[in-house]
Amino acid sequence: NHAIQLTGGSAVSGYLSHPSDVDWYKIEVERPSIMSAKLSRLDRVDLQLFVVDPDKKDQAKDFELVRINDGMVNEEEILTNCRVEPGVNYIRIEGAWKKVDGKWIRDFHNLEDTYTLMVSLAEDDGTQEYEPNNQPDQATPIKPNFSRKGTLHPKADRDMYRLDLSDMDGPRDIKIHCTGITKLDVSVALLEPENDAQDKLKLVASSDTGKGESAEELQRELVPGLYYILVRGKPYSESNTVDAYTLSVSQP
Repeated sequence: NHAIQLTGGSAVSGYLSHPSDVDWYKIEVERPSIMSAKLSRLDRVDLQLFVVDPDKKDQAKDFELVRINDGMVNEEEILTNCRVEPGVNYIRIEGAWKKVDGKWIRDFHNLEDTYTLMVSLAEDDGTQEYEPNNQPDQATPIKPNFSRKGTLHPKADRDMYRLDLSDMDGPRDIKIHCTGITKLDVSVALLEPENDAQDKLKLVASSDTGKGESAEELQRELVPGLYYILVRGKPYSESNTVDAYTLSVSQP
């Protein structure tokens, strides 16, 4: 109820005055939007940032759409491409947990210094992937003869796309092309929604032979139906907040 109001392009400073301190911010949008944010470093504190599901903001746990805690003590946190729906949306900032003598505690705080939170908003024009999209039920839609730009962040991020070919009148060749990005080897997998013996999506084809900024590409004849495309980076311990890949689907 006391969340501080933000707008796109705004910046605000805040304290974490005691270990259990939690700072709430709210931002209201009129149409589906893509939100990014940068949370500056705070001396002696390991910060974490949450984009909160508005329907779960009163829950004590499992309330987040996205959680960002890639940095360590004295390091910044960056949020990229989180989709927010019309209405009031929430950002939550707090100190991270740490393990001391076998116990998980929260004791990060700093009474002297402030962090700075900068937030930007862009209209969802259909050209960007958006978080959260790690799972099939969260997948970003993509269609033939269409492209989307995406980022692989935070660490171990996986971007899932939903490719619905149900309207095709028969089997067609489909080509999937993904450009490379700096610091990560990009891999692409084409999946079917039927679960295999390991209770995972069934692999149709994959491409992960490129190194560095090399592109990945695969082409298969597909029957009408629903498919998923999974884009990941290697090594999984790395991410890239600046450079974007472009995923394209075409019918040769």
